[in-house]
Amino acid sequence: MKSWVSTISLAALLPLAAADCDNFDFTGQFGSNGFSATYNTTFQVSGWKNCTADVAAQDNRNGSCSLDRGIGIGLEVYPEVRYVQVDRDAQREILALVQEKMSAAAAATTNFNSTIVMNYTSVLDSISVGDVGYNGYTPNLNCFDGVLSDCDDDDNLEGKAIRVCGLKWLDRSQGFKSQGQQLYDGVEHFVSSTGNGTGSTSPLQSYDQISGDATNYLGDDDDDHGNSAVRNAVGSAALVVALLSSVYEIM
Repeated sequence: MKSWVSTISLAALLPLAAADCDNFDFTGQFGSNGFSATYNTTFQVSGWKNCTADVAAQDNRNGSCSLDRGIGIGLEVYPEVRYVQVDRDAQREILALVQEKMSAAAAATTNFNSTIVMNYTSVLDSISVGDVGYNGYTPNLNCFDGVLSDCDDDDNLEGKAIRVCGLKWLDRSQGFKSQGQQLYDGVEHFVSSTGNGTGSTSPLQSYDQISGDATNYLGDDDDDHGNSAVRNAVGSAALVVALLSSVYEIM
């Protein structure tokens, strides 16, 4: 299993910290509702192509070239804990703590599972003559700023300001679906590249090939903020929001 490590240069100088904190106080104007941000990686989701006039003619297109779209490809993504450098278990503990305390609306659209595998199909099927590159997809995140407290003395996390980000579902109904059916918010766009992309012109990795890498939990079974309790709390919050939406037609 992989874990995300902050790329903030100052964080790289800090020792890896464990996490046994019992409280997270939200800060900033968005509080427990969180705010949108972008993931730290753009994924290649189509084949690479150099679109020349000759290639466009071969594709029977006027001024554009067809792209080999990725259909049912697997994208492996991870939630993020920023501004501190922690080990894998500590990250999972922090994610679970924040998820327990976020608003019901945020819980219904945020996935904090340790490893998430998206089943993604590219939507853009052509590029213009003169373009060289491929289609990229950048997932969107729900992020939460806050301060850790009630931590063990040896954790070096007491009073630390952090930003915690989970993957953003497309809408509130996605959390009730099976993993391979869930849709995520994000942006697909053309990526200019003089090489052959981050991958190659060969087929992209399929969802079925890596779906087994996904984990459907946050913490260990014996964590204070363990997986089953958190999943139940998040599921309940999402259900409440969904019921309110159907009754009051909240969009």
